[in-house]
Amino acid sequence: MGHKVEVKITDNMCGFNRKLKPSGMLDILQSVAGEHANLLKIGYLDLKEKGYAFVLARIKYDLYEEINCYQEIIVETTPLAPGRIDFDRDFEIYDKLTNRLIAIATSKWIIIDLNTRKICRSSVFTYPCDVRDKGNYLEFDKLSFDEEDLNSNYDYLIRHNDIDFIGHMNNTKYADALIYEGVCKHFEINFIHEVKLNEVINIKYSSNKFIGYSGNVLSFKAYCTYF
Repeated sequence: MGHKVEVKITDNMCGFNRKLKPSGMLDILQSVAGEHANLLKIGYLDLKEKGYAFVLARIKYDLYEEINCYQEIIVETTPLAPGRIDFDRDFEIYDKLTNRLIAIATSKWIIIDLNTRKICRSSVFTYPCDVRDKGNYLEFDKLSFDEEDLNSNYDYLIRHNDIDFIGHMNNTKYADALIYEGVCKHFEINFIHEVKLNEVINIKYSSNKFIGYSGNVLSFKAYCTYF
């Protein structure tokens, strides 16, 4: 049912303080989920042959302690039973040396038609493995906050190195585009509308709340707390 991977935290996963940063965590979770999907023959290339692709819609995590550069961790992921259009996947992260649970995460994925870019029903394929009926940890809530409280803003230009195989900005790049005031203990982001090469996102923010627009189109919302 699940899949387990050992990961060593590297320099590029960390910020100047040598602590794991949000984009580093998202990259780890994305990579482990992708590796499991490949083993199940539902990875990027498998779905591309059928004209489909998994796209991350939401992701959130909680750290129970800071994760340091060069620390070795074990990431275990489990797929949950699909919804009408969504596929949830849980994660547990353990310190390799002590085997203590140091973080949990959950993610929500959708399948799009690569030609129309429209969301497909989950019935376009069946999981080739056992799935858990219900997640044990984090629930997704709608991120709602008053934009008038976001009193700072800046523009972010989407460049070639922000684009992934699907042809839009990769989820880890959103996390790197944000301005943080410390080490994130909790982080969550909802991807609402895809952005592509040479588009500009105007990011409005306060200390721990973020919202991005491409023109008049809402692109994402994010929220974090700090240690």
